[in-house]
Amino acid sequence: MTIRGKAVISRFAFIIFYLACGVAAAVAQDAASLWQQLAKPPFDFEKSASAENIAIVRDRITITLISGRIQFVKPAQDFVFGAAFQGKGRVEIKPPNAIEAHQLHLFTGQDSLAMDFTDATFTFSDGFFDEVAKQVHWRNSPNSNLEELYVSRLEERGNAGMPDTPRLFKSILSGDRKQTALFAADLKTDQKGWIYVSVYSPVGEEVTVGRLASYGVITMFDNWLSFPVGDKNAADINFDPLGRQDVDIKKYRIDAKVTSGAELSAVTTISLDEKTSGERVLIFQFDSNLRVQSVKNKEGESLTFFQPRDPKDRAQSYGDYVAVVLPTPRRPALPRPSSLLTTANVSFAKSGPGTISAKALAGTPLSVRLSRCALILS
Repeated sequence: MTIRGKAVISRFAFIIFYLACGVAAAVAQDAASLWQQLAKPPFDFEKSASAENIAIVRDRITITLISGRIQFVKPAQDFVFGAAFQGKGRVEIKPPNAIEAHQLHLFTGQDSLAMDFTDATFTFSDGFFDEVAKQVHWRNSPNSNLEELYVSRLEERGNAGMPDTPRLFKSILSGDRKQTALFAADLKTDQKGWIYVSVYSPVGEEVTVGRLASYGVITMFDNWLSFPVGDKNAADINFDPLGRQDVDIKKYRIDAKVTSGAELSAVTTISLDEKTSGERVLIFQFDSNLRVQSVKNKEGESLTFFQPRDPKDRAQSYGDYVAVVLPTPRRPALPRPSSLLTTANVSFAKSGPGTISAKALAGTPLSVRLSRCALILS
C-alpha cells in the first residue's frame, strides 16, 4: 500500500473516531441534562389551568380533580413529565380481592380506599398530560407555590429512597414508553396525610399504594396495596418475577482482591442478552454504600451512569440503584454478551465485616463480604 493510501485510511479512521467520541459526548451531555431536570424541574407558567371534575383512571384507581389549579413542568426532551395540583380532589381505589382488602383495612380502617385530598403532585411518562390538556384551557399564571410543592415532595420521596427518578429517567429515554410507563401520584389526604399511588408497567404487580412513615431515624414505605393490573392473578405473576425484565443475565464473574489496608476491590463482568427493543437505560439494584466511579462496556467505552447520593453515616440510603445509559438502543434480534465496568468505594465501622449485596434487576444477586471496599461491576 502506498504512503498516500495509508494516510487516507488513517485520516478516515481518525474521522470515525472523532465522530464516535462526539456522539458519546452528546449522549452523556443529554443524559446529564435530563437527569438534572428530573431532579429539580422548572415549571411552565403557560401550562397552568383551572381543573374542574377531571377524572384520571388507572386500572382500579380513580383520582378526581374536583376543583382547583394544576400546573405542569417544562418539557424535558420534548416530553412533559410532572405536575402539581392544589384545590379539592378525591382518590378511590377498589382492592382486587379479599386479601388486599384486609391489608388495606389494617392500615386505614377501610375495605375500599376513599379519601379527599387538597394537594397533589404527579410524576408520569404515560398519557396523563394529554388527558388533562383535552379538558382545560391554558393561561399564563405564575404560581411558585406549585413548583415548590412538586420539588419538596420529590425531595421527600428521594430522601426515603423511592425509585421515581430512575424509573422516569428510563421511561423518557425508552423507545417504547408504553412498556416502561410510569404514573405516580403523591396526595395529601385529610385522613392519612401524604399517600403514594403508582402504576409502573415493567414490574409484575404494577399497582402500589401506601405512604411513607417514620420509624425512629428511618423512613419506610408502608405498603397498603400491591397488585397487578387487569385482574391478573398475583400468584401467576410472581411465579416468574423476572419475566418482565428487559435483559437476561446469562453469567457473571467476580475477580476480587483485598489489600493489607482492609480495602477490597473487585471486577465483575456480566454477560446479558436483550429481551426488549428500544431501551437505552439499564437499572441495576445496587447498594448505594458502594460508590460507582466508572462504567464501561466490553469495547472499553465509558458509559454515562447515575447513582443516588452517598449516604455516608446516614441511617438509610437515598436509594439503591445504578442507572446506566447505553449509547444506542438495544435490539433483541441481535443478542450478544455485554459488559459493564464500574468501580465503587465504601467505608464501614471497624467493629467487623459487613455484607453488601448488588443485584441486577434482571439477574442473580451478587454478594461480597467486606469491611471497606472498592467494587467493580462489569
